[in-house]
Amino acid sequence: MDAVLCEAAPRPPPTSAGAALPSAPPVVPAGTTSAARDRTEAAAGGRRGLRRELIASALSVAAAATAIGLYLGTSTPPTVSPGRTVTVSATDPSTHVAASATLTPEATGTVVRLTLTDLPASTTCRLVVHADDGDSQTAAGWASGRSTTDTVPASTAVPLADIAGLDVVSSSGQLLVALPQP
Repeated sequence: MDAVLCEAAPRPPPTSAGAALPSAPPVVPAGTTSAARDRTEAAAGGRRGLRRELIASALSVAAAATAIGLYLGTSTPPTVSPGRTVTVSATDPSTHVAASATLTPEATGTVVRLTLTDLPASTTCRLVVHADDGDSQTAAGWASGRSTTDTVPASTAVPLADIAGLDVVSSSGQLLVALPQP
């Protein structure tokens, strides 16, 4: 009688190609020993377990690929528009020091090439960059030596668009020349 009940168990409806159905528990004929029943159930569970492992692995790979893509997408260095070099010049009427600064944007701020004439001899100087937000940075320091003309390479973390002005000052704090906003 039990064998008849097993044969009458409902079968899942047919599906279209490619559609997956949830796995039904294995049908074990009546009168089967418990050891055989355990093997049949374990085999069915193993297929389901393997399918779950494959799906979990595929999801893990997809999540890792997404994370790597997001990391690479956010870690690209900032771009700088080439050719946006700006030159500013000034002469201080009281010190007679003349300065010309060529400013070039770069990914980490601004590169400055400063040329000075009529500097007092043997003066220690520094280039101070003022930002729009009120912050100031010393971009370079040097001693003028015996020459009254100097060319000084410098750089600052302040982006070119945020520079409010540049000052050349002596070690005593005297303003030698102020350069305008680029």
